[in-house]
Amino acid sequence: MAAALVTALTACGGTSVVTVADPDAAAAPPTPSAPVVPVADGGSADDGGASDAGSDANAPSGPRSLKDNRDRLIDTLARQRSTTRCPLWASLSATQRGVFLTITDLLGKRSFVTNDPPAARTGADLETALDHVEHLYELRDKGAIGNGGGDNNRMWLRADARLIAALRDTDGALPEWGASSDIAGPHAPFDATSETAFGQPRGQAHFWAKDASAKALGRPGVETVNDPRVVEIDIDYNIIHDSNPEGTYIPGGYGRTFYESKWQPKGVGGPAELDYAPTGCP
Repeated sequence: MAAALVTALTACGGTSVVTVADPDAAAAPPTPSAPVVPVADGGSADDGGASDAGSDANAPSGPRSLKDNRDRLIDTLARQRSTTRCPLWASLSATQRGVFLTITDLLGKRSFVTNDPPAARTGADLETALDHVEHLYELRDKGAIGNGGGDNNRMWLRADARLIAALRDTDGALPEWGASSDIAGPHAPFDATSETAFGQPRGQAHFWAKDASAKALGRPGVETVNDPRVVEIDIDYNIIHDSNPEGTYIPGGYGRTFYESKWQPKGVGGPAELDYAPTGCP
């Protein structure tokens, strides 16, 4: 399987290089938009030495807990910013934390990667989309005005081969997800989009339809990310795509509570674990 080196520009102004496997064997990996210098991505002092999964060889053999997945992804962002999980978590705003918590719950407890009947799910059938997210590139804060979307209130992540294939096939896996009804289409520069199948708060994802389409994103915080598996995702709380989990909406109320009341019965069921803090952190 071919591999592409990807350069990511972080919000703190540094760069980090990660290696991703190319799931589309027929497509040559895109050319990075900045000089590529491979770097080690080993475990940090407070993450138990866990390393960033850089290839499908490290794909899960079964479902992880939501907390384990959250710890794992916070560690990838911390290493990208040359820090560790506790200082990173302390630096995040309430909105950034809310974005992370609601989206990881949507992917980690509500979005199965197989389309089997829920009553028949066992073993690997309980794997969720979050089990197949390899890296967290960026968490965007709220904008200067209001609760709007655009480049705000969202995260960018890297999917493994199985998850990106499921997103691209809106009639296959990920039963809670389907073709988007958004008349605006994919967010530039992406050329494909998907959304959860019912009502607000509604998850919306943007990605590349084919590996060969990938190019540098040119978006705040992810300007130089050039990765065929990168996915932009947010949660829209109303029809005008306001997406701030710290906002207040009519009739749903406070964003986090509105989200949890809607999604708690879905997927594996249960609360969204919105009181999460990374393991070992205050």
